[in-house]
Amino acid sequence: MKNEEQKFLEYQDKAKLGDAKAMNNVACCYATGTGVEQNDEEAVEWYRKAAVKGLAIAQYNLGNCYATGTGIDENQAEAVKWYTYSSTAGNTNAQKSLADCYLKGIGVKQDNNQADIWNRKALQSQSSHNSEQPKAFKSKHHLNTQILPAIEEKEEVTTQSPPSSTQKTSGSGLQSLFKRLTLTK
Repeated sequence: MKNEEQKFLEYQDKAKLGDAKAMNNVACCYATGTGVEQNDEEAVEWYRKAAVKGLAIAQYNLGNCYATGTGIDENQAEAVKWYTYSSTAGNTNAQKSLADCYLKGIGVKQDNNQADIWNRKALQSQSSHNSEQPKAFKSKHHLNTQILPAIEEKEEVTTQSPPSSTQKTSGSGLQSLFKRLTLTK
């Protein structure tokens, strides 16, 4: 317990300095109540901060929040927007989610062609990154999450930064959603 609280504080310190990965980690901690009291609305705010900085996994996580109405009002069109940002940056899970949205017409006009395009991109991304896949990690809630390899300071990261938004509303259930969220190192 004390170790989790200490880790949260470390993430929070880095996040306050503008570290997007740390912001995503703070959000994941709020989402699950790991090292801090569980708070869906705070999780959404931290995902948004990291997403606006262009972190693809945070964009995906924020899209999931909008898709499920967790910590914010459900808005499928916003979910598609964030999945698109993340997909464009190469996030395989976002590409799969975006393909599903197009296939089912969720938040976007149903389009089998776009669904096929994003499914193919996801398959290509998955096969080309198979050797670089993050290691599975079990949280205290026994949810499968992923820890991404640390990015060296000199390494360039390709991201797409969306416009910022300040919408915040109430919701619940991020703990169950954590199965689709990713903690970064």
